[in-house]
Amino acid sequence: MIDVRRLIELLQEANREGQAGGLNLVLKHAVMQNNTSAFEYTGFQANIRSIQDFYAANMQMLLEKNYQALFFSERQILTKVKNEIPSFFSRDSQVENCLVGTGSYIEGTVTHSVIFRNVLINRRARISDSVIMQGSRIGAGTVIEHAILDKSVVIGPNLKLIGTAEQPLVIGKGQHVYQQKEVVTQ
Repeated sequence: MIDVRRLIELLQEANREGQAGGLNLVLKHAVMQNNTSAFEYTGFQANIRSIQDFYAANMQMLLEKNYQALFFSERQILTKVKNEIPSFFSRDSQVENCLVGTGSYIEGTVTHSVIFRNVLINRRARISDSVIMQGSRIGAGTVIEHAILDKSVVIGPNLKLIGTAEQPLVIGKGQHVYQQKEVVTQ
């Protein structure tokens, strides 16, 4: 395996030496020199260089073909095991076209969103087109649209956090928002 730093070094070396052929040639030489194997990956992938890219990539994961390509291909993605309780969906909850991590507790309405592990969404809350990261808490009656909430964010009741697909509203890690005036748009 070649880590990113080594790959950058190889590309810079090839550039200094005036080698034509670009990335494909550099990778071919690196595989041969390092006794490494290679395989072609043709499934879902996304380059993330900005908040908008991160948001778009998460929304693309909601497409069945992308989800299947990434998580159910021949080459498994191995992550840290987090054995937790299943997510709970109350009788009044409505969840449609979402990815929901384990340990979440959902009483509200969630559509077209990615919900990480251990997220609490209280009754009458409405979440759409958003990414809610691990350990976040959403108060009753709150509306969130086109937003990214980082880890352990707490949002009070009856607030409106609304961004756009082009400019998602971002609430930073560990922030607590209890009043509408605390919601700062970019």
